[in-house]
Amino acid sequence: MMMKNKLFKIGILLVLVFLCSSPFSRSEAVAESESKVTAVSAGFDHALALKSDGTVWAWGANEFGQLGSGTLIRSELAREVSGLSDIKAIDAGKYFSVALDKDGQVWVWGYYNQTTNVENFDVKGIDGVLSIKPVKLAFAKDILSISAGETHGLLLNTAFRVLAWGNNDFNQTMPGSSTILSATPSILKEMNSNYNTHISAGATHSVSADIKGNVWIWGAYSDGFNEIPKQIISLNGLKKVVASFGEMGRGYPGEDTYAIDGDSRLLKLELDGTFKVISNNVVDAIFYQGNMVILDSDKRVSIASMKESPSRVPNLSDITQISFKNDTLLALQDNGTIWSLNSQKSLKPEAVQGFDKAQNELNYFSDMKGHWAEKAINTLASKHIVDGNADGSFRPNDQVTRAQFIKMLILSDPNKYQLDNDKQTFKDVPKEHWANHYIESALSGGIINKDDYSASFEPNKPMTRIEMALMVGNTVSGFNSSSLKQNFTDSNEIQSSLGDLLNIKNRVDGKELLAKANGRLNYLLDSKIIDGFADGSFKPMDTLTKAQACSVILKLAKL
Repeated sequence: MMMKNKLFKIGILLVLVFLCSSPFSRSEAVAESESKVTAVSAGFDHALALKSDGTVWAWGANEFGQLGSGTLIRSELAREVSGLSDIKAIDAGKYFSVALDKDGQVWVWGYYNQTTNVENFDVKGIDGVLSIKPVKLAFAKDILSISAGETHGLLLNTAFRVLAWGNNDFNQTMPGSSTILSATPSILKEMNSNYNTHISAGATHSVSADIKGNVWIWGAYSDGFNEIPKQIISLNGLKKVVASFGEMGRGYPGEDTYAIDGDSRLLKLELDGTFKVISNNVVDAIFYQGNMVILDSDKRVSIASMKESPSRVPNLSDITQISFKNDTLLALQDNGTIWSLNSQKSLKPEAVQGFDKAQNELNYFSDMKGHWAEKAINTLASKHIVDGNADGSFRPNDQVTRAQFIKMLILSDPNKYQLDNDKQTFKDVPKEHWANHYIESALSGGIINKDDYSASFEPNKPMTRIEMALMVGNTVSGFNSSSLKQNFTDSNEIQSSLGDLLNIKNRVDGKELLAKANGRLNYLLDSKIIDGFADGSFKPMDTLTKAQACSVILKLAKL
């Protein structure tokens, strides 16, 4: 018994030593003194970047919520994924994204169930498999490593056990089970006896390796199908395992397994326990739909189809990490620059824009250069709080409607306001209306009161400055005096318009409501969240412009 305990302790020590010297996921962050990009990950048509301050940025396609913006709007420029902090690893699946925080919790967003009719999804998701904002993955605790496949994912926890979740149509998630989908991760019982150190999720199969260098595969792949994990080979000094994505994206052809051994050789692993050496001096390798991308020990990148010898990408050096899906290569330079190229169009890499400037200095819109609200608008755009028009413009002097302003308020504090589209309070804002869930959230969050309106809300009605002040005042807890302190030239008009909005003449508590509104207005003015004009007026009935709205939202959210 003493000998067994001693061997057990030695085994644990070896595992810990191995973990300290081995990268745990495709994109683990490295602490930096300045906020720069430390990891990248490519999805099917979207991309993720991790910065050293623990924030995650996303850009590209967003039809399934894979950008985590709370919307389904595509973004050509990278924007921060709200609701995430202290993230240390990222990985992008086909239409979904995964992040691992420093506490070992896993966050997911997007869509990973290919068996569900996507036309039925809403902002809350279906059965936990779709979300347009990051949500914690249930039962995923004490996680060390993440790997996102096409429609499933693998996790490795602090007990060195493999967990799997997502699509299971080829038993790539739950070996031996007839269940098509696992919305929450579960430990693979077949792997309980192993101290696993590496994981990799492909399109239809999964791979793991333990501390002894034993490589296990399950699911569907080029040469067969395993309902339960099967050990195929044992390698000394194993550095990494790689599950390729099939030539057609899903299915058996091209679903192969690779590894990088202790001599930095890239090996193709066969089911009979043999292997074929593909290349030497390899740090990382990715295989997707018949294409191969290699990062070598000289920090150079090579790319080729599986039928050709790899050739180096010109003008691309000092690369520390690569990611590749759907013909798009992302390469991270050691100075934090992200380079991108499409392998089917050109081998000339282009720098991904947006990471060499502060977020409020990015030009998200074609008509904002030099505008007084440029920085405020760009900051909100970087966080998906505002979006532009189809022609790339923002039109800052356009009027803001009630629905548009409420959406901005809700998105500026996503942790405070939860989107809700299961109700219909106003007859002109049905459940299918694009702003229904924002307006219902504003009602439940106290931003607006249904008694202040008739049976209709008039969501397209232009916002006035006094209505803006009333809504913003309802979001703060500050209160300063029950009468307006600041002596505006149009103070009487302010009180009259406030009274009309609150309908005080027909309400028993009208005077109390007016006093409360004045107190909050005082607080907003004292806090410089809202201001009057240089001529001493407030202009309560003037319509609010998009630029003015962005300025207020930025001050309110303190972004």
